[in-house]
Amino acid sequence: MRGIFAQRIGARGGSQAADDLLRRTLRMAEPEAPIPLLRARQKNGKPFLPDYPGFHFSLSHAGSWAVCAVSEYPLGVDLEQLRELRRGVAERWFSASECALLRQMPPEAFFEFWTLKEAAVKATGEGLARGLSRAQVTLESTPVVHLEYFKAFPIGFPDKNYRLSLCLSRADSGWTNAELQVIIIK
Repeated sequence: MRGIFAQRIGARGGSQAADDLLRRTLRMAEPEAPIPLLRARQKNGKPFLPDYPGFHFSLSHAGSWAVCAVSEYPLGVDLEQLRELRRGVAERWFSASECALLRQMPPEAFFEFWTLKEAAVKATGEGLARGLSRAQVTLESTPVVHLEYFKAFPIGFPDKNYRLSLCLSRADSGWTNAELQVIIIK
């Protein structure tokens, strides 16, 4: 099973909503999956479901949305809500070449760059502290991140006040554009 699923958070907290979305997507793939789910962490801290080794997932939440991306291969997803930024945020987290690219783009491009980088470090399991500087944004037809075995790229999100990026393993490069659409779960 593969897909990108989103749900409005409502009264729940973002982490709880993302966890609920994970359970729902696993149930779509494995109707008999037990609840609660047994979770574990790899050495690098990346979460996984030991009872479902072929079910890879990544969660994110921002503002009033939670997202869950699932695949047969490692992947990462990140969602950010557009908002005002303090001065110097880009310079703190991005390389000089990335900052130069950002200066040529509209202000909301910061969030596209951020989601690309965060989706990449989630996919690799490196985490923000170790991997953010390795995930360099470059400009192709859109901004992208290329790492050894992964590629991160922006995905259209139905709520235009958000930016969403997905990072896929090169082994999972067969996703079609139809599969890359966000499926809203009520």
